[in-house]
Amino acid sequence: MNMTALPGKIYCLCLLFTIFTLERIHAETADQRSQYILSRLTFYYVQNPNSDSAAVRMTMVNNSKDPRDVMKLFNNGYMTKASKLLVAMLNDRQHGGDDFFQQTLSDLLKVRDVPIAIFFYNDKLPFEQFGLTHFISNVDRNGFLIPCATKDTTRGYKGYVHLGQHFLDMTEMLDLKYEFVRDIVTIQNLTEIKEDAFLVNDKYYTFGEDDEHDYNEIIPSADYAFTEGLADAFGFYSTIVTGSKPDLIGWFSPEREVKIETAVPAEKPIPGKSPDIWMYKQLNDSNIQPIRKVGNFAFYKLNQLPYHMLFHSELLIATILYFSAFDIPLQQTASFTYYNNHLRTTYRDLRPFEAFVNALARQSLPDAMQEAQLASCQDYPKKQYHLLALAYIDYFTFYKAKTKAEFSSQLRMKLEKQLVDCYWEIRDKAKATATSIDNVDPFYGTMNINLLLGIGY
Repeated sequence: MNMTALPGKIYCLCLLFTIFTLERIHAETADQRSQYILSRLTFYYVQNPNSDSAAVRMTMVNNSKDPRDVMKLFNNGYMTKASKLLVAMLNDRQHGGDDFFQQTLSDLLKVRDVPIAIFFYNDKLPFEQFGLTHFISNVDRNGFLIPCATKDTTRGYKGYVHLGQHFLDMTEMLDLKYEFVRDIVTIQNLTEIKEDAFLVNDKYYTFGEDDEHDYNEIIPSADYAFTEGLADAFGFYSTIVTGSKPDLIGWFSPEREVKIETAVPAEKPIPGKSPDIWMYKQLNDSNIQPIRKVGNFAFYKLNQLPYHMLFHSELLIATILYFSAFDIPLQQTASFTYYNNHLRTTYRDLRPFEAFVNALARQSLPDAMQEAQLASCQDYPKKQYHLLALAYIDYFTFYKAKTKAEFSSQLRMKLEKQLVDCYWEIRDKAKATATSIDNVDPFYGTMNINLLLGIGY
């Protein structure tokens, strides 16, 4: 990073963020946000999961100006963090509410406009068999609830979020907001991922041998990298300033270390199964050597990876989506809705990330152009928002694609094939204007791309 430019970057970013924040939070009043959130979310509390036979529905006051004493709803002194999360979610600013968090939730809930149940558990003591049977079995090795979201459609809901006191107490408030938004995105996301190609010897390798992943891991399933990255982008978008979660403004760097699992189900790829289960072998065969190996992981610099493999990084996907959303105000949830609505029709043959990029391009166009097939690049608007996601994909993959065909190999732009052609006409200029990736942080690189596309700041 160019440290001499940092103060200017901070000033510009803070100014843009302030303007952008005010634009969004004034889209609805505090009362409107609160009332809509309460119309979609229903809250339940389980005081003792090891003996209570049912959850208690929490009756919330439908008035953002009421400084809710939500602790009394939990009937004990343990659920302090849960209370603070509810205050941030439902109260107005004068009474502890978080405008930006609320507006993000309101926008996201409108993507599907369906009812969701939120369950809080007092797992001060670990779950025992009774609780695992009656409520939820997603616990860690010590018996404490692992926060999760499910698309369970029982009792009239379209999804459930489960949060336990143990997790809440050890998590910073910023991270709680981040995780809560991620859970809502998971429920709202209608992506259906085909996993058959990752099933080997009765085990799915979508996330690798260990069936786990972290933010800096390159995982076998690019589709899951997209769904995780989409949730990360919205999570970061809802907080901007992070606790322990990834800082998408500062994460991207050629030197960023990422890891790939070395354990595989067989020495050589198995016909009919995804070759991406064997990504470590692909790198070895291409003579790309890791920086180091630790246990079952090999570590690489991000810019060591070949073009197609970069799309297996959830945080790279998150970075592309975050910057695209930041530069196309109020289009991120509109694109999410458009994506969901077209998954089983127009986009049924596309992979999830490809489909979402199509949706971003469509939603950036004026209404009259969104369903039109335009004749030439000159027919599109002069402010080329429709090319922004493509330009960012190219930038954040280090311009590794050598040809238009290689670039398109990860983006079969079914609806927007012409947009790839339009972007490729200006690709050399974009590459030249985005300054050297090696020594400039993405704020400046993306700003230069914006200027080239006639968008500006």
